Amino acid sequence: MSLLDVLLTTSSTSLIIGVVIYLMRNLIATRLTKSVQHEFDAKLSKINSLLRVSEESLKADLVRKQADIHALQNGAIQGRLSRLIALEKRRLEAVDQIWGAVHGLSFAKGLAASMAVFKWKEISEEVAKNPRAKEVFAAFKVDPEKTTEPVKLAQQARPFITPVAWAYYAAYQSILMHAVALVRMLELGVDAQKFMDSKNLISLIKTALPHCSEYIDQHGPNAAYYLVDQLENSLLAELKNMLDGSATDIAEVTRANQILREASRVNQSVSESQSSADVLLK
Repeated sequence: MSLLDVLLTTSSTSLIIGVVIYLMRNLIATRLTKSVQHEFDAKLSKINSLLRVSEESLKADLVRKQADIHALQNGAIQGRLSRLIALEKRRLEAVDQIWGAVHGLSFAKGLAASMAVFKWKEISEEVAKNPRAKEVFAAFKVDPEKTTEPVKLAQQARPFITPVAWAYYAAYQSILMHAVALVRMLELGVDAQKFMDSKNLISLIKTALPHCSEYIDQHGPNAAYYLVDQLENSLLAELKNMLDGSATDIAEVTRANQILREASRVNQSVSESQSSADVLLK
């Protein structure tokens, strides 16, 4: 074989090997690319699948939480509504209780009307020195225990009525209890002036009905007995305002507190006179 043949043969072989290597390289590169692409696509598909599952789970969880929130909101609203309905019902009952207490004290109102025509000073002095004078008051047959149930009934209603309504009722009750205690003292033939201070009664009625101050100055403590009807009307008007949902004026609340302080003083005087009456009966 000549040198030329060897060269030609060597060149052809090298060329062929080069072509094969080139083709193999491209094939390997293509296969590697496809393999990597396939693996990437598989992983991407798996990730997308996981994301879809996670998204669906999140959506389902969100729906459940929204349902829970709605349930809680509805429960809270229903609970508040139920409490408001119950409170409104109790307020209506309280109004009925207060007005029932007013009617329960009607016998005392009758006593107050009877005592309004007497002058304290003169009649107290008369029964103290004239045994026959006290017989007039013995005919009233006063039973202080009759005030117990109305007073309890009113106390049950107190938390559910306005401060102004309670103040008017407290003033009304104090004046009537004062009348009961006064008749009781006169029935026993005791000078009521020694145990019951009329100044407290005057101060109470002036505070509760300031527009009647001039009338009270003219008639003294007896004016309190004459004006119980006005107190009853003021109480009734406040109860109607309460039922209508009218707002209570701050100035009225302040005056209500003043009325309660004055009523407390009258009640203290009544309590002391009743204790004295019990001692005298023994």
